[in-house]
Amino acid sequence: MPSMQGKPLRLAVARARRRLRTAWTRFRPFPRDNVAYNRRLWDLYSRNWDDPRFRKDQLDPRAPASIDPGAFRVLGEEWSSQAAVDGVLDEFIYPFIAADDVAAEIGVGGGRIAVRVAPKVARLLCFDVSAKMLDRARTALSRHSNVEFILLDGPRVPRELAGRLDFIYAFDVFMHLDLHTMWKYVQEMSLALRPGGRALVHAPNLAAPAGWEMFAEQDSYSVEDGWFVSPEIVRALVAHTDLIPLKESHPDPSNLYFNRDYLVVLQKPG
Repeated sequence: MPSMQGKPLRLAVARARRRLRTAWTRFRPFPRDNVAYNRRLWDLYSRNWDDPRFRKDQLDPRAPASIDPGAFRVLGEEWSSQAAVDGVLDEFIYPFIAADDVAAEIGVGGGRIAVRVAPKVARLLCFDVSAKMLDRARTALSRHSNVEFILLDGPRVPRELAGRLDFIYAFDVFMHLDLHTMWKYVQEMSLALRPGGRALVHAPNLAAPAGWEMFAEQDSYSVEDGWFVSPEIVRALVAHTDLIPLKESHPDPSNLYFNRDYLVVLQKPG
């Protein structure tokens, strides 16, 4: 994939900043309750997703003009190329799960990652704060009998799961959380994992080229545009848990997520 520099990159960033604004301009006041804001935002996104014109507005700005948004089967496919998602799965999820694992996804959304993880684990728990998104995920994962769907009322994993998960991940979710909410979820990951269990944290990265470009285009924080952090900030959060970093991403212009974000796999001691 060619590197985006100068004007092409600025245009892509500008379009990305508009991506989530189309349908909910009335939600623009500063979100004092990040969870409640996200619930309303993603419920509305789900309701609009059946309209191919809406999907087209959300397309990854680098998507080929030949792509038909009406052909998408799972909500979220419009946000990036499948090759970019495959890169994340191949490096940061598949090597850390096994066929007998109990896994969980924080912020399952429409299920675009869960549909790839469910066949590879014994049990997959899908968490989300949006009931409408969970409905989308149920449809996408209807063929999988090993999946459960759990509506969260906040950044808190059901306490009966404490110490029982082999793997827990949040992909393309921390982008829309403020730092305090990120910290709460990182603590929940630690609480939910069994000794030796692993977690994937994924957050927008100021220190990555495309991450800085997007941040520099912001006037102020919004849930839609994202709360940009850095690897040092994520490491600082993790340092206040018992989790240990195993694998970190590095900027790579060939993959949207590696060139914009920071991904780290963590392990609970034991």
